[in-house]
Amino acid sequence: MNETIQVRPAEAVELPEDPLAFSIEAYKRGWTDGLPVIPPTPERVSAMLAAGGRDREESLGVLAPRSGVASVEVVAVNAVLAGCDPQHFQVLLAAVEAVARPEFNLAGVNATTHPVAQLILASGPAARAAGIHAGSGVFGPGHRANMCIGRALRLVQYSVAGARPGAGDMATFGSPAKIAFCAAEREDASPWEPYHVDRGLDPDDFAVTVFPGEAPGNIQDHASTNAEGVLSTIAGAMAHTGNNNILYPHKGRPVLAVGVEHAQTIASSGYTRLDAQKFLVEKAYVHRDRLGAEFQASIKPLRKDLPELMPMVHRPEQIQVFVTGGPGKHSMFISTFPSSVETTVSWTPKGR
Repeated sequence: MNETIQVRPAEAVELPEDPLAFSIEAYKRGWTDGLPVIPPTPERVSAMLAAGGRDREESLGVLAPRSGVASVEVVAVNAVLAGCDPQHFQVLLAAVEAVARPEFNLAGVNATTHPVAQLILASGPAARAAGIHAGSGVFGPGHRANMCIGRALRLVQYSVAGARPGAGDMATFGSPAKIAFCAAEREDASPWEPYHVDRGLDPDDFAVTVFPGEAPGNIQDHASTNAEGVLSTIAGAMAHTGNNNILYPHKGRPVLAVGVEHAQTIASSGYTRLDAQKFLVEKAYVHRDRLGAEFQASIKPLRKDLPELMPMVHRPEQIQVFVTGGPGKHSMFISTFPSSVETTVSWTPKGR
C-alpha cells in the first residue's frame, strides 16, 4: 500500500503546436532525453489514465534524488511524451512503483558513477497484454512496446526524479540502456517456469520486475552441446575483473538473460534453473592474481574475504535467470548495482 502523499494536479501550459518546436521546448524544460516527444494533450493523457484504471492523483512513490512525487497523472504525461499506447500504461505504472520501493535504492542507482540503467522485464499476461517483444533483437530497436515503455520510465527519471546527466544522474559514461531497456520472456520456448513464477507468483499473475542493470554483454558459444560446456562459457564471461559485482559478492545480484538455444542445451542435460545457478556459483570466479595489489587492498574490506579464487556471488538465488531472445547460440550477462535489489510488482487488472 502506498503511503499518503500530497499530490498536485498536473499543470496545463501553452506550448508550440509544431512537433519539432514542441520537442525542442520540452528538452529545454528538462522533460525529455533529447529525442522527439509527443505533445501530452489533455485528450491523450485522459486516454492513458483510462487504460490505467487508477486515480490520477494516486502516488506511486517518491523518486530520488529530487524527491519528486510520481503520481499516476504525471506518469501518464510521461507515457504520452514517450509515445506509449494506452495498452502499455499498466506495465509502466508497475515499473515506476518498483523503482520507488526502498529495496531498489533509486537514490543509489541514479547517483552512482556506475552506468546502471533500469531493465523492465514483463512476465506472463502483462507482457502479452502490452505487446512486449521477446524474440530476435529483444534488447534492441524495432519493437514499439519495448522502446516506448523503457523510454517512458527514463523520462520519469528526468522529470520526476531529477536524474539528468551530470545533475542527479552521475554516471561517468552513461549507457545506451538508459534510453530504453524493456523486454519480455520467451515463455513459449523456455524449458523452465517463467521468472515471476520462480519468484513465488502464479503463472496467470500480471507481473513486472525492474533490475538495476548495465547494458548487456554478449556471450557466444556455438560449440558446446551440453550444460557443462555452455555454463562454463557463461561463467567465464560473468567473471571479469572490471565487473561491478566483484566488489560485493555477498549481496550482488547479477542477471543472466539466457538465449533460447543455450537454455534448451542446458535443459537437455537435465539441468533445472537452480542447477544452472548452483553451477555458476562454483565456476564464476576471478583469480586473485589478475588484480593489481592496490585494487586487491581496496576491495578486501568490501568483499569480507579475498581468497585465491574469488566468486562473483555466494548463493544460487543471487543470480537472476530468465530466457529471452531469438535464434542463435548467444546469451547475455547483465552486471548489476550491488547496493540495489531487483523489485517485482504484480497486479490484477480490473474486470479479471
